[in-house]
Amino acid sequence: MLNRWISRSLVVGLVSVVAGCTHGTDRSPAAVEVKAGIFFGGQLQERLKWPLVLDPTRQTQGFRVRFREPLGESTELSWELARLRLDTKKRVVHTRSLFKATIPAGTLQNDQLIVLDESDRPGNWKLQVALQDKNVFGATIEVVPLTPTPGDD
Repeated sequence: MLNRWISRSLVVGLVSVVAGCTHGTDRSPAAVEVKAGIFFGGQLQERLKWPLVLDPTRQTQGFRVRFREPLGESTELSWELARLRLDTKKRVVHTRSLFKATIPAGTLQNDQLIVLDESDRPGNWKLQVALQDKNVFGATIEVVPLTPTPGDD
């Protein structure tokens, strides 16, 4: 009788431990993958060196957030981009821009484009990405002048 009671206690204890391990969903940064790079036809080619191409019909760049499972609830996405730009007096200065978006529930992947313009300058840019105010990605991106190749028009 005592052995049966001990056996039941062990089974209940093990079931509790296993249930505790699988309860809920993983919201840790490991459940998220972020990559920065150049978009080609919906695919992201991971790169930390971007040519400074201003025409978005020739090149789009940005980052992709991919979740292990579709989001159960909408999630706040924010990112900061520190880059070199020309100011109104045509001086190259360091700027910092903050952006925010809400990723809807059910999303498995979210792409964010970083639009370049004539004020942007080559150099080392810094990109930080956060979900719900928790940093999930940080990288230095080397932005280089576009080297035209013969036949580029």
